[in-house]
Amino acid sequence: MASSAIARILASTPARLRAWQVGTVVLAVVVGLLSALGVARHQADLREARLAADSLLRVQEIRVAAVSADSLASRAYLEGGQESAEARAAYAAAIETAAGGLVAVSEQLPAADAAALTTAGADVGRYVGLVEQARANNRQGFPVGAAYQRQANGVLSGSILPALATVEQRTRAAINARLDAAAGNRLWVILPAVAALAAVVAASRWLARRFHRQVNVPLAGAGLVMVVAALLVVVGLTSSLDRATAAVGDDLAAADRVAQARAAAFDARSQEGLTLINRGNGAANEAAWQRSSATVGAVLSAACESPEPAPPTPAAECQVRQIYDAYVLAHQQMRNTDDAGDWDQAVTSTLAPATESALTRSFDEFDAAARSLIGQQAGAARHGLGASLDWLGALRILALIGGLLAALLAGRGFGQRLAEYR
Repeated sequence: MASSAIARILASTPARLRAWQVGTVVLAVVVGLLSALGVARHQADLREARLAADSLLRVQEIRVAAVSADSLASRAYLEGGQESAEARAAYAAAIETAAGGLVAVSEQLPAADAAALTTAGADVGRYVGLVEQARANNRQGFPVGAAYQRQANGVLSGSILPALATVEQRTRAAINARLDAAAGNRLWVILPAVAALAAVVAASRWLARRFHRQVNVPLAGAGLVMVVAALLVVVGLTSSLDRATAAVGDDLAAADRVAQARAAAFDARSQEGLTLINRGNGAANEAAWQRSSATVGAVLSAACESPEPAPPTPAAECQVRQIYDAYVLAHQQMRNTDDAGDWDQAVTSTLAPATESALTRSFDEFDAAARSLIGQQAGAARHGLGASLDWLGALRILALIGGLLAALLAGRGFGQRLAEYR
């Protein structure tokens, strides 16, 4: 019934021309709108990837601050009543960075991750309380202070760091998911453009058969405009995605690796102090030092052992690894001293300033080199992800203009044939 009514309406050539005209015009406009929507989705995905990358870097800063504070607390305990004001200030600054960072970064993370960091923040408060108890007992010469220091390290290792590691892993997955989604947004441009081009070709063939003319110039122009606009938009989206992918795969990955190594190194430094604190009973802490130190070596060696290193990042990571190797050697010398029965000298080598201790000097050099490299790569990653959003606003406008221009040309092409019936 409906089909026969439509057939009657389209029985005349002018009616068919108007139907083709309306159909191609609407289709061209839809192509422009869908293409612009694809660009908008691409923008949103890359913005989310940039936000997630920033969150990852900030969570890693928190993790480094937390383990740095613990290493300072362990060394401060060894100093006992002679704890320096500089060490105390450094510890307070690290704790403030960790606690404040947890609050700040929670605001830009999903609810589940924000909840995990809220719990970690409460654990930081518990950690600080235990350190203060250890400090108070130590200043009075009570051996029970060592137990509080171990408990504090247990809270850090058993609760705070695992929570941060889980959030980091989820954030890495979120970055990759957003990049994958951005790659798929090109279909919002390609598929509608192909469908519209097919419609234009079909309309051109019908016009050629009906009016015995090979080419309808405006209609052909409409098809050409859609093809050119789609190609430009797809090229722009691909270039944007390539830039974001490079920023994540190269710069962010390097900053991620070195941040992991730096956090593991501070954990090793903390375990080094705890081994001396637990005088004669520090085998478990030395084993923990070995595990953390192995993590540093494995993470930094991954870039050094790459079959085709792409400078400058792998070379810089290898240099950081070489500096860390010097610390490992100094640590072993300190352990040999302690194992030989000279505990006081082992403590002195751990606490002495860089000018007097190879152990302190090598670790400080590693920390400075790692911190500098993280800063460089994090800055490059943030810049690359930000630059990937350049010109996407212009691409949206191009997509819309392309669709509207194609619609205008298609309408004009059919209008020329309709004019012949007036």
